[in-house]
Amino acid sequence: MSPTLGHEYLIEFVRNRPSLVTTLLAEVGIAVPSFDQARLGTCDFTDCQSALSSARRSA
Repeated sequence: MSPTLGHEYLIEFVRNRPSLVTTLLAEVGIAVPSFDQARLGTCDFTDCQSALSSARRSA
């Protein structure tokens, strides 16, 4: 299943303005600690299964 155009627009909004995420969270009632700067980190989730397996082994 390919990402929709709406999905791609949301990703671009966040890439261009990472602080938008805190605004969206506040809109749905989730408190976010104050911060000076919002920035993007790695957005690569291609190895999620390995990370989950490692976490389960550590528990």
